[in-house]
Amino acid sequence: MHNCTKFQKIRREGSWRQSGPLRERDIETVSICKECGRERSRKFRNVVAVEKEASTLTAVADPVLRRLARSLASALRNRTDIRAEGLIRRLGGIQTEVNIERLAAAAPLRLIYRHSSSGLRLHTIRVLERVALDEIARPGVQARRVAVLAEARSTVRDLVNPEAMSIREILGTQEAARLDERVIKALASLARLLESGDALPAKAFSAQVLGNSKALSPIRQRLERLVGPLQRLGVRDWGGMVIMGGAGLLRLGTCEIRLGTLRCIGISSDDILGLRELGVPPAGILVIENLTPFQACLEHFGGNSSVLFVWSGGFPNRGVKQLLEDAARQKAAIRVWCDLDLGGIRIARLIHEITGGTAEPVLMNAATLERSAIASPLSAENAARIQRDVEQHPNGFLSDTLRAILAKRVWVEQEALLQSGGLAFAALIACFDGEGPQVLSNAMP
Repeated sequence: MHNCTKFQKIRREGSWRQSGPLRERDIETVSICKECGRERSRKFRNVVAVEKEASTLTAVADPVLRRLARSLASALRNRTDIRAEGLIRRLGGIQTEVNIERLAAAAPLRLIYRHSSSGLRLHTIRVLERVALDEIARPGVQARRVAVLAEARSTVRDLVNPEAMSIREILGTQEAARLDERVIKALASLARLLESGDALPAKAFSAQVLGNSKALSPIRQRLERLVGPLQRLGVRDWGGMVIMGGAGLLRLGTCEIRLGTLRCIGISSDDILGLRELGVPPAGILVIENLTPFQACLEHFGGNSSVLFVWSGGFPNRGVKQLLEDAARQKAAIRVWCDLDLGGIRIARLIHEITGGTAEPVLMNAATLERSAIASPLSAENAARIQRDVEQHPNGFLSDTLRAILAKRVWVEQEALLQSGGLAFAALIACFDGEGPQVLSNAMP
């Protein structure tokens, strides 16, 4: 006969029973034999929690409960559970816990109580169905969300910008039906902004898309979890600007600007669209994604440079595109340097297309990824996005670099290369010394 000697504790849910307007059940821990699964006998039950929820969902007309539902939905964001103590303290009022129980009697909530010295204490509030809670908080929100999502999907259907296409994929998923309608509107507008090549001040974008200059701030973090930094996509603290430095000549109307006489200069995209003449220096143009590496290049190479440095500020706006198209028509050497991540490679791809396939990457190959002393871990979400991109564009520009990022599970910022033993400047110097386009993708110190 088997003699049970090794036990493990498990949580066991009891049967539901009616308790006033709610139903409830006990959650207890029991010890079972690891080998035969037999429960260990005991004198007393070890009830660790009690769960309560509505027997049936009913309409909520009380404005107090609707305000509570809005507060709860806002506090939860993308979570399903929230600690009751923090919520009650934030909302204040001795009636808050009573109102939470009243709301739970009609709404898709589960209240989890734990034992304390003073008896049962509300510990956790769990949302069982987010859509139903949103409908209680804001009646009609689901119908509006469906309409907004349908319109958003329609407006991004024919976009071809690579990052805009990525946003289209997000809007096409089933999860998009659960997004806040403000997030849906912002995503569609970001995709259209990328397609146009424009840039907008953040407050102007907020006012145009969401109807209020302050409406973007509460949802910005959620947006950036989906698409990355908004500044990279064209939503900035200023409008469309082309910032450049180094060497070169610009003629705008009656104005002639010799870049070598200035540290750097910012010109409106609209003015660049009226460019009469672009004089490209002998070593060509280097387009740099981020501001810090752009400034570092200006400092390192100084006024003696024979290179025109252009800051793309993320995806290039109309002015940057115009500048690069003019340079490509002159058959000037054009190089691009971006972060070693999906966004950076998509920016490089776009610049490669703008220049008719003549732009060459620098410090954007697998060897750079391997040699960088500083790298950031690749999140599961970004890994999945890279995997989809590689599957869709197996022979695309810099697809080998994407595969290397996936294999190594890290990505590298441009700023990290400035601190990696002179890796960035050694490669750039090799480029400027005229060693040819091949050096741009493979130069290493």
